[in-house]
Amino acid sequence: MGVVIRRAWLYALMVGVLALCAGVGARALDPGATSPSGGSSGPLSIKWLAPRDGNTVRGVLRGSTCDVTVHDVIPITKVTFGLDGSTLTTDTAPPYTCELGAAALSPGMHLLKAKAYDAAGNIQSTNIQVSARWTGTPGITVTVQGDSLTVGSWSELPADLGPDYKFVSYSAHWGRPSVKGLSLLRRQRLGRVVVFALGTNDWRSSPRAYRRQLTSALQMIGPSRCLVVATIWRQGPNRALNAVLYSLARRYGPARMQLARWSEAVASGRIRLSPDGTHPDSRAAWNSHAAILASAIRACGTK
Repeated sequence: MGVVIRRAWLYALMVGVLALCAGVGARALDPGATSPSGGSSGPLSIKWLAPRDGNTVRGVLRGSTCDVTVHDVIPITKVTFGLDGSTLTTDTAPPYTCELGAAALSPGMHLLKAKAYDAAGNIQSTNIQVSARWTGTPGITVTVQGDSLTVGSWSELPADLGPDYKFVSYSAHWGRPSVKGLSLLRRQRLGRVVVFALGTNDWRSSPRAYRRQLTSALQMIGPSRCLVVATIWRQGPNRALNAVLYSLARRYGPARMQLARWSEAVASGRIRLSPDGTHPDSRAAWNSHAAILASAIRACGTK
């Protein structure tokens, strides 16, 4: 009898440990994923229906042209909509829609964010990028390909650069390495300046592989365009890959390649990073990243 009890106790203990491990695993998210916060975890999800990510918006968006779908087993209390970091509208009943006048938007890219709240205190959000039509004749067109640093700072670029610059294509995502960005760049519309703000996630790449990817990017865009690449900082400067950047910048010259000196700015101590040692810790620090990119874009555009 005692043996049976001991075996049952051990079985219950194993089940409890496995359940705990499963719970921990379920909370592990890939870089860039949005995690619910607040009360007990639940299957709260939110997704944009319209506009679509990357759309050019026109007229007034409302109703079915500016809405999200939300799913949860717990009642939804509200959905908030934001534009470029500012609150746009709040909706407390389905269908969850916003209203946005495209004519009031400055030309270029903009960030739309929707955030759902449920009665248990869970929160889930989703972002898309849309662009407003450019009126007039822009002097310099810009293509952007980037990683998480670009995601956090790109919305400031149009204001930093001014009306002489038009963003014709934008693609950025958390955790994106250069090899993935290179394959995506092949399908983007290329502007006069091409921003290849990648490398943070290339810490496993050899200098030879990184050089090959950058050389392919330079060959792809051709001699009539200029490439902007940010120097790399990931919990410290990536000296091996930055050495590749310095070498290529000297080889191709300022008319073909400009460096956005992000690593140097962080090393100087004038930009504070979050505890992960890689991403900015405040809106001001994110804006500094945008300003450094903008400076290199302007240098490219004047060569």
